[in-house]
Amino acid sequence: MALLKYFKNLVCCLIQTDLYQPSSSIVSANKEVENPLDGDKKPRRGQYTKYSDEEKAKVAKRASEMGVTSSLRFSKKEFSGRPLKESTIRTWKAK
Repeated sequence: MALLKYFKNLVCCLIQTDLYQPSSSIVSANKEVENPLDGDKKPRRGQYTKYSDEEKAKVAKRASEMGVTSSLRFSKKEFSGRPLKESTIRTWKAK
């Protein structure tokens, strides 16, 4: 523990007196690390598929009467080109 305190103080003193200069390899490595971090932080998600309240009610009613799987098959034919998952139908049915 005593050595750690000694080295921390030594580095602080060197930085303050401008005697400490990082090597060129450290500087170039730091620049390479910073470059990818400059872009977007989080990838963007695609657009949500929107369904009207009437469409949701129609699918949920069929799910209540005939089951979720049957409702999913029915909705795939009716809403072609608009993806719909079984879990979404279950959520609409529960509401």
